[in-house]
Amino acid sequence: MAPRWIRIGHGHGFDDMVRAEGFELRAFLSTNFPEADPDDFFLFVSCDGYRALLSGREIFATPEGAAMMIADRINGEPPPRGYLLAPTADYFSDRAMWGLAHVVWIRQAEIES
Repeated sequence: MAPRWIRIGHGHGFDDMVRAEGFELRAFLSTNFPEADPDDFFLFVSCDGYRALLSGREIFATPEGAAMMIADRINGEPPPRGYLLAPTADYFSDRAMWGLAHVVWIRQAEIES
């Protein structure tokens, strides 16, 4: 849970301070991609096609990564556009996304080949 997450709105600064609840991103990725490595990458895709690329290193090996979540409740209510990728300790607004639809695992070995 992130009890005081300051959400940043695209192009309009601080959007709101909210209480986000949901699934820890590290646990979600470890469960669904058990062989994932910190040298890998993850592409998060929203239902409208918006994408955000995060490195395994920033998710699994930084304090900010420990605070990333997939929020299923904002201030006690379901998010209006579906699951929300919520990097709650990250200032960059382009990495939060509404309507999370897909997660693509990009293995470092595939990049090198």
